[in-house]
Amino acid sequence: MEKAQVILGVDPGHSKCGLAVVGADGRVLARRVVAVQQLGPQAAELVSEYAVQVVALGNSVGSRSAERVIKEHCPGVAVAQVDETMTSQLARQRYWQDNPPRGLWCLVPTSWRVPPRPIDDYAAVVLAERLRREMTSCVATT
Repeated sequence: MEKAQVILGVDPGHSKCGLAVVGADGRVLARRVVAVQQLGPQAAELVSEYAVQVVALGNSVGSRSAERVIKEHCPGVAVAQVDETMTSQLARQRYWQDNPPRGLWCLVPTSWRVPPRPIDDYAAVVLAERLRREMTSCVATT
């Protein structure tokens, strides 16, 4: 059986990107939202700090240019395109799990609440976890 890998999730966008490191055990080790111009250096820093073996890159807006930047700044790290379907909704759910509302906000349905900050980092977590599940299921079936 193949050893689980540390994954860097990347949710690319027009002006900002979400980054998240998910460990071999499935724990979220780091999350951040960065300007597109900082994607390369920030990804390289996380790859180095957490010994990342593979990047889970969202396959929609900005994925081609993001892939070029990642390959330039993180040579030798595999990049896998991951389907971004429903990542925004799942990221919002994850945000509210980690940051439950207080007071009267508890009465407002989660789908009506808007997080007070960008949640691209949570979308990157979803992407990394999605790739981790795909890798695990591929290993389990072989």
